[in-house]
Amino acid sequence: MARNSTRPKIPYHFVVIDSPLYNAFACPGGIIFVSATLCKSMKSEAELASVLAHEIAHVCHKHALKSIKRAKF
Repeated sequence: MARNSTRPKIPYHFVVIDSPLYNAFACPGGIIFVSATLCKSMKSEAELASVLAHEIAHVCHKHALKSIKRAKF
């Protein structure tokens, strides 16, 4: 999915974190975190694919970077 995104040259990294929360989030530069609890609750690879696609879209649209820039002002 990352290779077919609008920003395919970013070196994406996917990390599963040990957290009791059902959450996933993207950081600038293509680092995407998914909680182990969220992964364990998934019933299929399609559910994981949809979460990863959602987070990749955040990276592509630079949402986190825009939030950081807004916070500086």
